[in-house]
Amino acid sequence: MQINLFGLDQNRQKMHIKWTLCAEKGIGPYIPTLSAIILAKKLLAETIDLRGATPCLGLYTLDEFDTEATSLGIYHQTEVNLG
Repeated sequence: MQINLFGLDQNRQKMHIKWTLCAEKGIGPYIPTLSAIILAKKLLAETIDLRGATPCLGLYTLDEFDTEATSLGIYHQTEVNLG
């Protein structure tokens, strides 16, 4: 998956950010399960109080995602180009 953002930085200079998520060897279908795994671990550890159906936006960090994803061979990279 690739996301491309085009705009201006804080100095009003053109900026392009490309974020790529890679899942090799057919592992891509596991990506949607990672949020559930991360949040289930937080519920078991009682480090999250939120209950019920809700978007998971803001409920875990990219580092927490990486911890679960890396072992499956899922990784991401960010490229920033100015000008």
